Amino acid sequence: MTLNALRALEPDFWRAPSARNTQPWTLRYRRRFVEVGWDPSRALPATDPAGRDLRLSLGAFVETCLIVSTDAGMNVRFVQDHDESAYRIGYLVAAEGPYATPFTTQDVRDRRTGRVPYQPGRLDA
Repeated sequence: MTLNALRALEPDFWRAPSARNTQPWTLRYRRRFVEVGWDPSRALPATDPAGRDLRLSLGAFVETCLIVSTDAGMNVRFVQDHDESAYRIGYLVAAEGPYATPFTTQDVRDRRTGRVPYQPGRLDA
């Protein structure tokens, strides 16, 4: 795993789904790993006081990073190291083998959000 090769995959990493569409994740490149965290300005404490949606979004992001990295032929794993004060959930590090997933980068790219047409006015009781 080279950090530059991992950085080149970021456009597909950012396609991860996020609760409330906030894309709260951050990547901080260090010498031998990538720190995965979040931007507190993208958290929604008023509507997500327990941070559940934030954690779901971060988990979906990590999963997407692992899928895309594996499809690119890179052996990467996630090491959890949650630190609320550092806005960090863990690290992407080199692994001995590929991440086991049936998904590919194309599956990530093909993800869509179902939206129905907006209907103005009040809802029926």
